[in-house]
Amino acid sequence: MTHRTLLSIIIVAAISLLGIFLTQTYWLRKTLNVTQRQFDHRANQMLSDVVAEMKTFADTSVHIIGHVENNNLELFDVIDTILLRSLVQKYSDYHQLGNEFAYALVVTPTNEIVYTANGFEARFEEPAYKLCLSCLWHKEYIHLSVYYFQRGRNIAGEFIVWMVLSAFFIVTASASFIIVVFNFYQQKKLAEIKNDFINNMTHELKTPISTISVTSEILINAYKQDKNDRMARYPKIIFEENQRMRKLVEKVLNISSMERGQIKIEKEEFDMHKLIYKAVEVYCVEACTKNVRLDYDFLAQNAHVFADPMHLRNILNNLVDNAVKYSGENTSMKITTKNTGDYFMFSVSDNGIGIPKEALGKVYEKFYRVPSGNVHNVKGFGLGLFYVKTMVDAHNGKIEISSTINKGTTVSIFLPQQTFYNTYV
Repeated sequence: MTHRTLLSIIIVAAISLLGIFLTQTYWLRKTLNVTQRQFDHRANQMLSDVVAEMKTFADTSVHIIGHVENNNLELFDVIDTILLRSLVQKYSDYHQLGNEFAYALVVTPTNEIVYTANGFEARFEEPAYKLCLSCLWHKEYIHLSVYYFQRGRNIAGEFIVWMVLSAFFIVTASASFIIVVFNFYQQKKLAEIKNDFINNMTHELKTPISTISVTSEILINAYKQDKNDRMARYPKIIFEENQRMRKLVEKVLNISSMERGQIKIEKEEFDMHKLIYKAVEVYCVEACTKNVRLDYDFLAQNAHVFADPMHLRNILNNLVDNAVKYSGENTSMKITTKNTGDYFMFSVSDNGIGIPKEALGKVYEKFYRVPSGNVHNVKGFGLGLFYVKTMVDAHNGKIEISSTINKGTTVSIFLPQQTFYNTYV
């Protein structure tokens, strides 16, 4: 993953986290507004219930009826203050409005308080709930006004749990995001230090490898005429093992260069059939130590591709090397080509030990090797298919693997048969 891609992911994640925070804040405010409206509705309903019951009491009062007949009805003949207090308390409890309240009878035009209880004042920080008493008293406009001291606390108490949970999850997600990004950059820094070390180490190894190679060739030539077969065999072993070590060092250097984005893809048009013949022939001469039966099944009518021949040859070497390593003493290998849609496909099949289904999705990972218990008869670093997959992706191609345990594996490479400009990995 490039630095630009990583930075883009972090920015998108940060914007998403900010979006979640803003969305959650918006819905919390909406919830608060709904809760406030619900509280206001219950308070207004409480006033309606109080006045309705007061009216029922007034209509059935013999004392009030007598005064009505004499046309001498006063306000406190209609409104019983003791009854009023009990009704406000009753319906405040019923509508869950709280017990800390004050109420008053107020002249509407002048805001003059006629009667008050529990320290009601004409002006509070928040408006009081009001309802006109015209159905009880007709001489002048008087309203019943009720104020709840803990209105805000009661409203907050209804959604405080959701607010706390939202805040907790937002803070947790934000902290986790920051920790993950910090740790990721720490790991990235360590990975860069590791890659620098590997890169420097492998470059330093190339000098003694070259020296050993030249020296072993000299010894091989020196012992050609020697009749002592045992002594003549040792320089050859040194040369072969040194060649194997050289290839491993080159592979590690390639992987390090890929991670640094330093491998250049230099594409040109060439015939894949000729490249396959040449690459496999050289490989079998240099590296094959087993009896290998090799079959070609070239079905492609058009074998011309626009790609980097060096990397395509390395891909072939990796696939053929795996086919030989993971097969028995008598290796049977088949290389097939064909044209499929806009792609040129070539595949390498073997009769080897196969790959378990659960491991097929992991074989492209760097340093991954298929578990084989305590058996380590096949050497390697787990870099071959990682390199193959990286190079195929760099060519905008595809790779497919099919395998059956103890029957063999087929790796298929699909390369687009169209022209691309030179690109960098």
